[in-house]
Amino acid sequence: FSQEMTRATPAVAARVDIPITSGLSSLVSTDLWAAKRAVVAMGIEQDDVGRAVGTALVVGAGDAQGGVAAELLALVFRRLVVVDRSPDRLLTLLSRIGARSPHCEVEVSTQVDAHLPHADLVVTGLAPGWRGQVPLAALKPGAVLADCSRPQEFGVQEADQRPDVLILLAGELELPGPADLGVDLGPPPKTAFSSMAEVVILALEGRHECFTLGDDLNLEQVKEIYRLGLKHGLSLASMRGVRGPISETEIKLVRERAERRRRRKDAPPPLETTEMATLADEEID
Repeated sequence: FSQEMTRATPAVAARVDIPITSGLSSLVSTDLWAAKRAVVAMGIEQDDVGRAVGTALVVGAGDAQGGVAAELLALVFRRLVVVDRSPDRLLTLLSRIGARSPHCEVEVSTQVDAHLPHADLVVTGLAPGWRGQVPLAALKPGAVLADCSRPQEFGVQEADQRPDVLILLAGELELPGPADLGVDLGPPPKTAFSSMAEVVILALEGRHECFTLGDDLNLEQVKEIYRLGLKHGLSLASMRGVRGPISETEIKLVRERAERRRRRKDAPPPLETTEMATLADEEID
């Protein structure tokens, strides 16, 4: 899966007699499903209806994919920041979010950096032209960074730079029954990459049709593929990070590092030499 492949799907569909889908609807659905789970695992509280009491930030929300991600996150977060270089592109999106998610406080911005220190979840990689625009140093300790770009933007080197941040690359889906993909693509048996799972879901539903083509993505498509996946017994198999599936142990370590970093940040600054001398004299007296 890549943005180039996604844009090519309408041209391919026009030239062949079989249904074509890019898998983008399932990818967005599953990645954000995993992102919400990761945020909760990192300790963000939820209200009585399961909304995260925290802030999600979507980079490039003016694009179709980023806009759908923002709409989905507004359903399950109490606060949302949507970033685009042109705020005018977000007016229609804000209207849709306000109608569907009146509980969610939404802020519009043209700047990423200013909001990173306050975001519990940062979603990037769904809009072209934003690569390299999320500086790791600005992320708050304990944040989840969901890198939805293909190929991925963040890797082991970046994770080593911020061991107190959980970098999430993708969610994966466990297939129902005695599933056999017939080839080892890396994930455990019965586990499919989210974009690949879209084909499986459509086949199980008997929907022999083109479903997601190009960048033409909307919220109803993403919600539909999610509902159909649940109907046919697919479930979130794992959260994939830069080193493979993210274990509970890894999450625990990231949380502990984040807590230590927060304590250091909250600690009073060290005393200057003259101040230390003064305190010593006072103690002697």
